[in-house]
Amino acid sequence: TKETVALLSIYMLLIEAFLFGFRCDYKHWRLVIRTGYAGIILALLTGLMWLLFVSPAWLHDLYLTRTYTLGERLFTEARVLFYYLRLVLLLPINEYGLFHDDIDLSSGLFFPWTTALSCLGLLGLITTAVIFRKRLPLVAFGIAWFIGGHLLESSFLPLEIAFEHRNYLPAIGPLLLLAYGLFTLPQTFLQPHSGAVMLSLFIVIAASITALRAYDWSSEYNHAVAEYRNHPESFRANLTLAGIQLEWSRQLSSGDRNKMHQLAQERLRRAADLDKSKPIALFVLLMSAYCFDKPVDPAWMHELELRIRNTPMSSSTIRWLDMLTLPDSQVRCGMPSGDMERLFKAGFENSNKASWLTAKFNVVASRFFANEYNNAEMAIYLLALAIEQEPTDPSYRVFMGKLMNLVGRNDEAKEELELAKSLDPLGIYTSLIANIAADIEKNETASDEN
Repeated sequence: TKETVALLSIYMLLIEAFLFGFRCDYKHWRLVIRTGYAGIILALLTGLMWLLFVSPAWLHDLYLTRTYTLGERLFTEARVLFYYLRLVLLLPINEYGLFHDDIDLSSGLFFPWTTALSCLGLLGLITTAVIFRKRLPLVAFGIAWFIGGHLLESSFLPLEIAFEHRNYLPAIGPLLLLAYGLFTLPQTFLQPHSGAVMLSLFIVIAASITALRAYDWSSEYNHAVAEYRNHPESFRANLTLAGIQLEWSRQLSSGDRNKMHQLAQERLRRAADLDKSKPIALFVLLMSAYCFDKPVDPAWMHELELRIRNTPMSSSTIRWLDMLTLPDSQVRCGMPSGDMERLFKAGFENSNKASWLTAKFNVVASRFFANEYNNAEMAIYLLALAIEQEPTDPSYRVFMGKLMNLVGRNDEAKEELELAKSLDPLGIYTSLIANIAADIEKNETASDEN
């Protein structure tokens, strides 16, 4: 994956530092190797310093889309690292899952108290790796490999708090320590072959759990049920199960369809209560009521407005708004224009938007006014705001060319299409630009004839 590629130099450095010791048969090559790794470290540190101190706006914008602060993330990740160790070494089958958004955030060093314990434990692991680098290099390497593997995704970057797949490659470290311990400790305290027996037992248990998880992933329904079973307090687990139940309800008879739809609505309301910073569950709840011709609770729309207005704007919120604005949208299912306008008004009033998300929101709002009210002038105004915020996005220029063509401003439309071409070196929008240009030429020909 891209994360593994980004950490490749770190993994190489750890292998050299803890296992090979930068040794080489040729003295001058040893100097080359050490200089090369020193250069890599210097480049990484320079890039990090540049991002944090010279151009910090990008990090600030990313955190605008999250409900936690930098400090809360760093404290929480200390606990998450030990949670990853628990998943690898203790094999708690009822805790595995794709979604781990039910992990509580650490609001401080002692809230919860396990945060301080985890920070001390992490400091202890790092100290152990440094102290035993030469005396027990395999032990030190296993610790360093695990911690180094999480330097990117479990650090200051505002990503999701926890994902199991982040632990796949770093898990080699603790598993190496487990195998090393089972093969060396019994030589002193137990029977000579007991370590091999215990390791074999661990492999059998791990293989059995893998088989059970493969069954959980054998279908969308099995997976959704397993995620909800293991993480009933997870926003995403509830939302996913509700989505599957809604899809299934389409295939059932009238009575069973109503029961399944009721179950889905319960899961959606639970998801909405679990994470009050996300409007998605309320979007789905409203749309499911419209699409299945069920009563719409006015409180849902009111709460959705509040969340769009007051919580950090996310790309998923904008994506839902975009789906609802498309002509003949199957998602919208007859939602009144007035309700749509209320949602966009709430979005305009949201001051907690990153600049790039503000641009995307303005583009979606522009499409709404163009498609819903045929208000091209308002659409052009909003799109101009988006272009001012993100002037190098060719898709915005293409859309502007299309709008200019619709209102008969052909010269400006041509200018926008030329700008779009210059911003699209890969030719992604070539076909669309050609179609709009053909429409402009057709309009000009018709105008000349008249």
